[in-house]
Amino acid sequence: MSKLYLAIGPLLLAAGILILTGVFDPIGLSGGRPTGCTGNSCDAGQAGVWAAGGVLVVIGVVFCLIGWFFASTDRNYARLRRNGIRATATVRAVHRTSIMVNREPLASIELDVVTPTEQFTGTCSTVVPLVYLARLVPGGELPVIVDPGDHTNMIIDWDRQPSGEPAAAEAF
Repeated sequence: MSKLYLAIGPLLLAAGILILTGVFDPIGLSGGRPTGCTGNSCDAGQAGVWAAGGVLVVIGVVFCLIGWFFASTDRNYARLRRNGIRATATVRAVHRTSIMVNREPLASIELDVVTPTEQFTGTCSTVVPLVYLARLVPGGELPVIVDPGDHTNMIIDWDRQPSGEPAAAEAF
């Protein structure tokens, strides 16, 4: 997803800048004249071109920011999978938010986490796949991956059983 935003964002940004600077005149309003048309014949059309260029710049910037956010989230997830501490967590409480992502709920889960070297309490906000909703009961166990340097940064490893064995879906 981040690659799409990071590919389209700069293109929209560049197109908007080219339109605003007059290098690119998409509908030929300048008629060979400089883009700052004189007289009333170009004013309304030129204003539309300026508006279109401005809109493209704004949308391009928004797409770049969304792409950057998704890319940093993807990098954090990959880094945790590679370098994180595998642990087991016991669910203390589950708080459902009003946010849905692809028709799956976002939940804030309070956890008692047990790593090989320590125990702590933490909170993890995550989108819960519908097939795993039954795991979210107080006292239930979840497999987690914890950042060794920052215990507030953790993800639930839905692909692994709490005991550390692969999930049933991986067996096939």
